[in-house]
Amino acid sequence: MIKNALLILLVTTLSGIAYADDDYLQVRSAISRLLPGLTDVDIRPAAIEGLLEVRADSSVFYVSGDGEFLLNGPLYGLQQGENYTEKRLAEYRKELLDNIPAIQPIEYHSDSGRHRITVVTDIDCPYCRRMHQDMPDYNAAGLDIDYLMMPRAGKDSASYVKTVNAVCAARPDQAITSAMSGINPEPADCQHQIDQHMAMARSLGVNSTPNIVLPDGTLIRGYQTVEQLNGLLEKNGQE
Repeated sequence: MIKNALLILLVTTLSGIAYADDDYLQVRSAISRLLPGLTDVDIRPAAIEGLLEVRADSSVFYVSGDGEFLLNGPLYGLQQGENYTEKRLAEYRKELLDNIPAIQPIEYHSDSGRHRITVVTDIDCPYCRRMHQDMPDYNAAGLDIDYLMMPRAGKDSASYVKTVNAVCAARPDQAITSAMSGINPEPADCQHQIDQHMAMARSLGVNSTPNIVLPDGTLIRGYQTVEQLNGLLEKNGQE
């Protein structure tokens, strides 16, 4: 999340800026000066007239049309009970899903391929291991599972090395299954993309495991049974 102190600075800087209706170049410039670490910023009119919605990487905040105020927090539509902030983030995550095949996720395919689910996981995470035990049930239900590996202990940790060894094995899917059951993979080395997996997880707004991203970009935090996942897919109109 964007730090509060930086948000206060951003409010001060934006105050009095006149927005261009098409590209908001001055706003972009102010944001890039104060938050130089951001790599992707999208600005558009918000659901409330007079507010601008700013999606910066995996964060969303709002700026008043006159540049006087900035709001950091979820925006709800009370009549429909809709979370506009989460809706925008889901849209962004859905866009990111198109880039995942290029970073070679670890794939567990079903026969029918009814839905493709992305799971951010960690070999040494207890609930990740619990979820992996259900892989035959997920696949039997027609769910293709793509794993993004995110060793929570960080790069070059024991979990990271174990993950590299698994993805560099002749059959990464089988090696990860063994590692999830407590059998350490044999040392191996290759041109892996674990760092890209971890970067994608951060872009998706994930900082814990397991996390599940549905095909529409909805983010589900924590372990889910097959029945729960099917219920969420049906609720989100993906059945």
